[in-house]
Amino acid sequence: MTTTEARTEDQMSNSQTLTKAGSSRRSVVLALITLAQFMVIVDSTIVQVALPSIGREFGVSPNGLQWIVTTYGLTLAGFLMLSGRVGDIYGHKKLFIIGLYCFL
Repeated sequence: MTTTEARTEDQMSNSQTLTKAGSSRRSVVLALITLAQFMVIVDSTIVQVALPSIGREFGVSPNGLQWIVTTYGLTLAGFLMLSGRVGDIYGHKKLFIIGLYCFL
């Protein structure tokens, strides 16, 4: 076996190792993004489930309850934009991890 062939085999094994590491990293990233999306859905569901109790407790009409849902959506959208800007400044990965820890 020549030196060139040995180098080629080393490069191929390194490439395969990097591909396996990249694949597992992608799986972790996909799992984290899926978890974050699940938390957003759970959060929205909690607001929807709480609406009848809010209406009874505060004597709010069905039209007033719609304002609660609208206000929640607008507030969420505003914080998403703010979070995007903060992520641009301090780093998206760091902000994402902090957000996950705060929610849990």
